[in-house]
Amino acid sequence: MGNKIILIIGDFTGVIGDTSDKDSERPMLQKESVEKNLKTYIKQASKIINTDTAEVYHNSEWLEKLNYIDIGRQADAFSLNEFISRENIDRRLSEGKRISLRELLYPLMQGYDSARAARHSPLEPPPPSRHRFGWRKFLRRISLLTPPPPCAQ
Repeated sequence: MGNKIILIIGDFTGVIGDTSDKDSERPMLQKESVEKNLKTYIKQASKIINTDTAEVYHNSEWLEKLNYIDIGRQADAFSLNEFISRENIDRRLSEGKRISLRELLYPLMQGYDSARAARHSPLEPPPPSRHRFGWRKFLRRISLLTPPPPCAQ
């Protein structure tokens, strides 16, 4: 049908750690631990998509290249209030549990991944359902402020 599958493997975000539905801070992982986990990802994905024809990327290809200016521009797309409005984050704050700034940056990395996918797709990808940030607003801002570099073909 002319659709193309873009599979983004979160090797960079795997090191950082996802805050979604977490009751406590997840420690940063060593890159080697994440690389060990990644070895099965393509095999797992091949059960539901044709990985021979899919475009496969690792998000470290673009996230490792960002600098403080890029991250600052992305961070400007959201407020701290929007982050703490997430149920699990609000609960952790109410319970006096630690929330690192690294956790605050994780949704920005996901948004950048989505902007990257949108740049290579005729359709805007749907926002991740478990995150209630303004993803379309974020994608517009990221595309205008720090467009992802083109993928090597």
